[in-house]
Amino acid sequence: FNCARPPLTSAAPRPKLYACLVDAENTQHSKLKSIVTELNGYGDVVVRRIYGDFTIPNLHPWKAISNELSFRPRTQFAIISGKGSSDMAMAMDAVEILRTDRLAIDGFALVSSDSDFTPLASKLREEGKHVIGFGRKNTPMPFVNACHTFVHLENLDTDIADKMKPATTADQANNNNQAK
Repeated sequence: FNCARPPLTSAAPRPKLYACLVDAENTQHSKLKSIVTELNGYGDVVVRRIYGDFTIPNLHPWKAISNELSFRPRTQFAIISGKGSSDMAMAMDAVEILRTDRLAIDGFALVSSDSDFTPLASKLREEGKHVIGFGRKNTPMPFVNACHTFVHLENLDTDIADKMKPATTADQANNNNQAK
């Protein structure tokens, strides 16, 4: 009869859980894979939603990439032509996720270059959530500063693009000199 206890093992800490909310009307569809790759470095992206009036032809390219990356489209029809149609829907969903929080979301990624999301980012921070913003370099500073971290879309893929560029004659000569 063995009374020895098995050694106590500590459970692996659970990964941080993120909600990624994308303003398709103010973001390039070609950056979505890079955004998800970047977010995976922070934790697990368990809520994936994309917002826009997908009846507009310039938003049609979002269909393939959102399907590939399992983003749920949230269509909000434009009420007034030329105005962002989905900002309010995205903000309301963020607050709903924050309040219901059955997933225990640790942070939010807000993908937009629109300063209208500044109050949302501030509120999420006040509620103790980690906020990562993604947007162009011309994103207004109030939104950038409301996020814990802000990633400029122009900086995504830079390393990958550099690695995939064919080596020039000067690069090859430099590599040959370093090898000697």
